[in-house]
Amino acid sequence: MMSPGGADVRDVLVVHEMLRGELYLAAGLVLSVKPRVRSRAKVVCDHLDLLESLLRLHLEAAELLLWPKLSARAGSTLTATLPQLEQQHDHLGVLCERAARLQTSWRTDANFDTAADLVGVLGKLAGVWSSYVEVQERRVLPLVPDIVNDLEWREVLEYTLRGLPQTRLPVVFGMLDRHADPDIQRLLLSDTPAISRWLLRRFAPRLCASYLKKVYRDFSDRE
Repeated sequence: MMSPGGADVRDVLVVHEMLRGELYLAAGLVLSVKPRVRSRAKVVCDHLDLLESLLRLHLEAAELLLWPKLSARAGSTLTATLPQLEQQHDHLGVLCERAARLQTSWRTDANFDTAADLVGVLGKLAGVWSSYVEVQERRVLPLVPDIVNDLEWREVLEYTLRGLPQTRLPVVFGMLDRHADPDIQRLLLSDTPAISRWLLRRFAPRLCASYLKKVYRDFSDRE
């Protein structure tokens, strides 16, 4: 039997870029909500909850399924890098928890002071995420195809997507598609059943566009 080839890491670059873009806009999105307009605060919080869930699941997948393999197989190549990533990983987890607590409060009262605190946390989250993925993309991902095979790599994305609410998958795939060329779009869907693949290709872009229009209705800085 032919052994699986090296990992194709292009899919995770799309996840990185999508989250980087959405997190960059997150603080401004919160500021676009007028105080006490709870209906808008809820829409924005639902969006932030989805982004943070995707981020946390991505971190969990790396911690459980990727870092142990890299640590065991890479020898001294990543000795300095993995502790740095683990520190950033922990910082991201703390910031996600802070954001979640503030979102729970803000979605119910749309208070300006809570929004201001949330903006500060989201700005830090965007900055730490950007630094985290920069280290990954520069020092780790170029080595992964020689260390991790394709089946092992696919487990990372599968873990991430399996943890999301199934009703949100079309929106998530739609947001990822906006950062992916056709080859990577096919790669992202390669492990889904044929009928699910057809449905996502047909309906995800439309559902995502409608979703983002609702989320960014009062926000003019999104391209």
